[in-house]
Amino acid sequence: MNKSELLKKATHYYFMQNKELHENGDTTKRRNYIYDMIDCMNRYINCGGKYLGRSIYKPMIELKEEYYEELIFTPTVEDLEEMKYWL
Repeated sequence: MNKSELLKKATHYYFMQNKELHENGDTTKRRNYIYDMIDCMNRYINCGGKYLGRSIYKPMIELKEEYYEELIFTPTVEDLEEMKYWL
């Protein structure tokens, strides 16, 4: 896969996770989209891509950082529902 396709896929996953967040909240499906977005971004960088520094990609970079700093440690909607069931 070439660099432009990786960047397009990363952008697509960003918009899909945003749509999922607004429709259903922070679900496992959203986390999977974020993971796929980060994977494409990392592969893009490893292929020598340089456009992620542009301001239009700033929200994607911030989401990547938030995922590793905060989201990875917080429960999803499904996790909270399961906790309620067991309580």
